[in-house]
Amino acid sequence: MPIARIKLISRIDNAANKVANAIIELAKANNVKYRGPIPLPTKHLRVATRKAVGSQGSHTWAHYEMRVHRLLVDIEGNDQTLRQLMHITVPEGVLIEIALLD
Repeated sequence: MPIARIKLISRIDNAANKVANAIIELAKANNVKYRGPIPLPTKHLRVATRKAVGSQGSHTWAHYEMRVHRLLVDIEGNDQTLRQLMHITVPEGVLIEIALLD
């Protein structure tokens, strides 16, 4: 039976968790085995920029950070389950990568 490995990527932590919970509810409704959600390491993208324009003023810096949250869910399912997976509503800002494993 094929295994669908689903990777959820989002800047907002709660949005990825909501999609993962919807996928798990789908797996429970179809009585298929699942694993997850498995949290993957959060990426921290940091940028430091000068506040002053040009070389005038004091040397002050502004620091910005963006966090990218990632979750992993494995579903062992048949064709019907994978079709239902495609109809889950996904909020804006959440990316889904689906890979089929044997």
